[in-house]
Amino acid sequence: MNNIVPITSSVLDACPKLKLVAVFAIGSNHIDLAACKERHVTVCNIPAASNEAVAEHAIALYFALRRNVVGMHQLTAGGERWLEKGSLAKDFGSIPNTCGDEVMAIFGGGELGES
Repeated sequence: MNNIVPITSSVLDACPKLKLVAVFAIGSNHIDLAACKERHVTVCNIPAASNEAVAEHAIALYFALRRNVVGMHQLTAGGERWLEKGSLAKDFGSIPNTCGDEVMAIFGGGELGES
């Protein structure tokens, strides 16, 4: 399986018995498809390989937005605002920082939505 290692002509030359390159990703731009075809090496994707990770990433992005992770990082990384105020509580905004009353769902008709 491969998702980032370039498969070039020289790599294929070093692996004369190679028959299959299974890509653990959606794209194949890191694989020399013409060179694989010349050497009768099959290139394919692994169906649904990242469905769970994509769903988890969507949830992580939701929480990053919900908790203003990037904004809070920017306010604390420089330090001036934190040192000046001693607190960033007012910078969180009017929305409570808890998600206890919220419900999250991922809707989809394909494999990702069913993960």
